[in-house]
Amino acid sequence: MPNQREINAAMGPSSSSEQVIFSCKSKVVVHGGLFKSNTVSPRFLVMTSGAVYLVLVALVKKPDTVQFKLDHRIPLSEITGVTMSPLWDDYVIVHAPMDFDAVIECPFK
Repeated sequence: MPNQREINAAMGPSSSSEQVIFSCKSKVVVHGGLFKSNTVSPRFLVMTSGAVYLVLVALVKKPDTVQFKLDHRIPLSEITGVTMSPLWDDYVIVHAPMDFDAVIECPFK
C-alpha cells in the first residue's frame, strides 16, 4: 500500500493547503484512439476541497518499485456535473467541459 506522502508529492505543491475529503483506488477508462479499444488503467482518485486529482501508478524497471505521477487535476469550479451509472458496474463520469469527461470505475459509487 502506498504511503500518503508519496501520493501528496505526486499531486504537487498546490495540494498541500487543500483538505482531502475522499480518496480511493480506482480505475480510469483510457481511450486508445481511432480504431483501438478502450482500456482500464489503475489510478488513485483524490478529492480535495479545491480539486479532483487522478494520480497515475507507474511501474519502474526496478523490482517492486512504483512511482506516482499526477495524471489530471480537475478544479471543482470546472466540474459541471457528475453522472453515476444506474447499473452495478461502478462507473462514475465527471463532466468538465474545459478539460475532458473522466470515466472512473470507483468501488464506492
